[in-house]
Amino acid sequence: MSRFVFITDIHLNATCGVRNGNPLDDAIAKLDYVVDYANKNKANILIGGDIFDHPTVPDFVKAKAAAVFRKAELPIYTIAGNHDILYNNTEYNYRTSYNLFVEVGLFNDIGDGIDFGDCWLGCTLPLTDKGKDQICVFHGFYNIKDGAFTCMTSDVITTSDTTVVLLGHDHSVYDVEIPRDNVMVVRVGSFFRGIRTDEQRRVPQMVDIEVSDSGFEHINNVPIKCRDAKEIFTERKVQVEKINAEQLDYEGIITRIRDARSSEVTLADALREVTTEDVVEFVEMLAAE
Repeated sequence: MSRFVFITDIHLNATCGVRNGNPLDDAIAKLDYVVDYANKNKANILIGGDIFDHPTVPDFVKAKAAAVFRKAELPIYTIAGNHDILYNNTEYNYRTSYNLFVEVGLFNDIGDGIDFGDCWLGCTLPLTDKGKDQICVFHGFYNIKDGAFTCMTSDVITTSDTTVVLLGHDHSVYDVEIPRDNVMVVRVGSFFRGIRTDEQRRVPQMVDIEVSDSGFEHINNVPIKCRDAKEIFTERKVQVEKINAEQLDYEGIITRIRDARSSEVTLADALREVTTEDVVEFVEMLAAE
């Protein structure tokens, strides 16, 4: 009998401009809860990508995360999300925080798939028959095209095996989709609530899955202990004013970046106002090295 706990979109980072308090401490506390739950229930942890908020995060962020993941008594199985991939190019995987955790054995990348005996754990679409129950972990929107991060109905109805598809990437929670009698698509939503919308006021959840030779025993959503959203998403003390970069001279840009000193307005926040996300990631990568 195999048991798994699925979470996704942890977005580990030192700062978050839309939250109050310490976002890293919040994430670590929730991870601790998930690891403890998995240990008590003898479950493997599955993570559906975007473990880190940027391809390279500061060492102290990795150290805090590693200390929690190291407590897991069973292997942690993972896939990389778009935030884990440098420049959206897998050729640079060797430089990422995700790859470091794989190399030191904290994560086991699902890769070509793993046979647990009573089920198959994979991460490749379209689905193919394995001759046993399947769990597919994938980082992608459902029926919304986003390049490689897309899961279409046509990708999951290609197997006759009883299959549960666990999706990351989309931070919102949706009802279970059953595109075919033998296939279930589950979108549990992001572990980390980083965007201020009404939906983000929910309590984050993990998916508890148990499977045996006779099939899936249960697939349940379990709330994760966390700080109340009312404490997290109060009005920000500092508002980042969106500006038109074409109308901003270089002196203004320099002033904007120099004044990025509060815990709520970071250097990355300031850079995002005047350049693209790729440039922000590049600057953060340089700062982390």
